[in-house]
Amino acid sequence: MKASGLLIVIGLATVSATARVAEAYPSDTTWSTPAIGCQVASTTTAHPPNYDYTYGEVNFATGDTGTFHLVCPITALSYNDNWDSWAVTYNDEDSGSGCEISAALRYHSLTTGTSGTAESFTGTGGGTSPYLQTYNYSIDSVDLDDDAYWVDITVTRTDSSLTYCSVNSTALTYYFFGG
Repeated sequence: MKASGLLIVIGLATVSATARVAEAYPSDTTWSTPAIGCQVASTTTAHPPNYDYTYGEVNFATGDTGTFHLVCPITALSYNDNWDSWAVTYNDEDSGSGCEISAALRYHSLTTGTSGTAESFTGTGGGTSPYLQTYNYSIDSVDLDDDAYWVDITVTRTDSSLTYCSVNSTALTYYFFGG
């Protein structure tokens, strides 16, 4: 009876320790923000961009055209020099030039003062309603010891009749055990 009680205690301690180790690892997503968490850096639109707090997206005022530029500071990272991917989720119903969404993962070296672009893209629209698109890019390396990172997103709408021309979110992810 004493031996089985000891096994139960050891078994519970093992489960508890395993659960604590699993809790110590962050989730797959190292950093993410809805577009409403980004700052409007500049705009050429007649009205400020709309912040849609229901969906977390930033879009154009009804009938507005022009460009707005968002800056999304990457903060509160779990330390990891092995991000596996960067993603931007957006809506673009137009496969032409009526709506154009581009983004760049940018960095600034804290030791040399130089800045650069780790990756960038210009989205292609189309698809079916609600025209949700996700751009995923595999990242080779980052240097959290030396560099500060942010995401630049530019949204341009030249066709005021488009309903879906917006940015939803951006995220950085990695695999727990080296992917």
